[in-house]
Amino acid sequence: MKFKAFLLILTLTFSAFKAVYDWQIRKDFQVKFTHEDADGVFKKLEGKIVFDENQPENAVFDVAIDVKSVDTGNPMRNESIAGDTWLNAEKYPLVTFKSTGAVKGDEKWSTTGTLSLHGIEHPLELPFTFTSHEGGALFESSFVLKMADYNLSDDPGETLLLEIRVPVER
Repeated sequence: MKFKAFLLILTLTFSAFKAVYDWQIRKDFQVKFTHEDADGVFKKLEGKIVFDENQPENAVFDVAIDVKSVDTGNPMRNESIAGDTWLNAEKYPLVTFKSTGAVKGDEKWSTTGTLSLHGIEHPLELPFTFTSHEGGALFESSFVLKMADYNLSDDPGETLLLEIRVPVER
C-alpha cells in the first residue's frame, strides 16, 4: 500500500513538473524574414519548447519551419523562394533549430544550438526575450544570418534578418 501511495505521489509530482515546463506553440506565432530582395513570413512552425526561468539549464528548443509555408504576398515570389532559386523545399523541406539549456544575460536570454538551413548545419547563439503571463508566455528573438554560411549566396556580406515572435500556452 505504501508503494502505491509513493507511485501516486511520484506521478502527481511528475505531472505538475511537466505542466510547468512544457509549452505549446500557439497558432498566432510570427516568423518574419527581411532581405533586400524580398520579405515575408513562414506560416508553419511546429516543435517542442521546454522552458522554466528558474531552471534554464533544462530548457529545450526543438522547432521546425516548413519551407513551403513561405508567404511574401506574391505567389510567384513564394515559388521562387521555396524553389531551387533560394531554399529548395523539395530537397530541404524544413528549417530546424535544436538547442538545450539557456542562460540569462543582462537584458536577454540566450540559447546555443544548431540551425539547419538549406542542408547546412551551423551552431547558432539565439538571443531571446521571455515574458510570462497567466497561462502563457511570449518568446521573441531578432537576429541576422549570413546567407553565405548556408550556401544561399556567394556574397559574404549578404544577410537575412529574422524576427520571431512565438506566443505559447501551457
